[in-house]
Amino acid sequence: MKNQYISDLYEGNEVNDYFVLTVKNLREQPSGDKFLGFVVRDKTGEMGGVLWEKPEEIARRIEVGDVVVVKGTIKLYKDKLQIHATNIIPLAKEQYAKEDLMLPEESHTKYLTELWAMLDSIKNPWLNKLLQSIRNDTKLIHSMQNIPAAKKWHHEVRGGLLRHCYELIKIASVVCELYPNVDKDLLITACFLHDIGKVYELTDNPMLIDYTDEGKLLGHLVIGAILISEKIQQIEGFPENLRLHLLHCILSHHGELENGSPVVPKTVEAMILHYLDNLDAQTYALTRIEQETLKKGDKWSEFINLISRQIWTKKV
Repeated sequence: MKNQYISDLYEGNEVNDYFVLTVKNLREQPSGDKFLGFVVRDKTGEMGGVLWEKPEEIARRIEVGDVVVVKGTIKLYKDKLQIHATNIIPLAKEQYAKEDLMLPEESHTKYLTELWAMLDSIKNPWLNKLLQSIRNDTKLIHSMQNIPAAKKWHHEVRGGLLRHCYELIKIASVVCELYPNVDKDLLITACFLHDIGKVYELTDNPMLIDYTDEGKLLGHLVIGAILISEKIQQIEGFPENLRLHLLHCILSHHGELENGSPVVPKTVEAMILHYLDNLDAQTYALTRIEQETLKKGDKWSEFINLISRQIWTKKV
């Protein structure tokens, strides 16, 4: 039975419980001595740690994705809680309860009906056929309903991908009311399909978000473009300009070459998709950080390396 959860650990606590190992990194100090850096998680969150004793021996007997017992002490390092482990021991399946370790799940009941209705409102017959082809692919839709939208930063819960798509479509609908010349059907279709490649980029594992070999080698933009191209090829007479525009939106939605897009946005719809995608991702992530910080009773969040800043909770 699991007694200690990540969210309940504080400085000075002694740890002796099981978690999922998500990162394992054997490192070397300037002196030549080695140590093991690691990250573990359970259903409440994740925490990094270090192990100084017999790091090479322990690194050989554990792998990312293993459920492990971690023994050690919680200490503060650079204003972040960290496990200073004395031992890490792998467990067999019968020695832990999977429910203690599963990622949080996003409920679709609040918006799934509305999402399908918004897609049904698309008037363009070719995009309708494409979306129907996607929705008829039950395995694909099942995966979209169960995988996260990202490994760490935003919508990083089971079902997070579909929620992210829903939120993008909602925001895009408002933008189209303000700018009626925007191709609403194309934009909404692109919002729904922009991250569809993540179905094959990320593992469908309820305890661990990780990248597949295909995801590491190709990335979800390319995977998504290939998937959509294959679906379009099955629709006789699909307009070439529409195909190019939709694929351009998918491939350019990261906005810049240095952010992973093979091409930058070159249409109004592609530019809108890029900015809305970033808006929804950042808003979700910063809202989560604000809530976690308030729960701790703090005014400012920990320093966040990804965005190089702290977040103020507005707490008086």
